[in-house]
Amino acid sequence: MSNYEPPVIFGATFAISSLAGLAQMLRSGRKITWRAVLSSMLNSGLIGLCIGMFWWDQYGVDNVWFLMGVSLLAGLGGTTALDFILEALKGKIVLKVEKSDDGK
Repeated sequence: MSNYEPPVIFGATFAISSLAGLAQMLRSGRKITWRAVLSSMLNSGLIGLCIGMFWWDQYGVDNVWFLMGVSLLAGLGGTTALDFILEALKGKIVLKVEKSDDGK
């Protein structure tokens, strides 16, 4: 059992996921506005928090650091995945599947 209380763990999970989302946004080259920063941090923080809560419910608190790591990765990928899904729904992303020249 962990020495940390759930509010502390979930608060830290939200914080590191939010920072991961901010880092991803800064790397993306998008225009930096308060709205974009807030949106990126909230999206990633909530995705990381959600993953952390699922992990907590499923596996308990045997390894808090692993839970934090999984939430951090969810925060890094959360904004990217959400952007991809939104662009696909808008019809801006079209995936083509073609056969190669060797017939496979």
